[in-house]
Amino acid sequence: MSGFEGKRRLANSRDPHSIEINGLTKEDVVLLDRMHAFDELEDLEAWQATLRPALQRRVEDLIKMVLLAHLDKEMESVKKFPEANDLLRKFRL
Repeated sequence: MSGFEGKRRLANSRDPHSIEINGLTKEDVVLLDRMHAFDELEDLEAWQATLRPALQRRVEDLIKMVLLAHLDKEMESVKKFPEANDLLRKFRL
């Protein structure tokens, strides 16, 4: 089963670890599927090094998108920010 369903979904939509990335092209999905198949970061990096420069940059962009989507997903679950609230209290008049 592909790691990407359709053009935007990573993993199974019922999976709590799934993420969604909007605006992907069919080519992006193909690249993400290929990237998802690697078990080791070193293998992904070795494959990326074989690509032409424009595709290397696109893979790098896709990696950043996946990381940001995961971070966004994690931040959605955080309800309280005690350190930020403490700092804001210091600046309130």
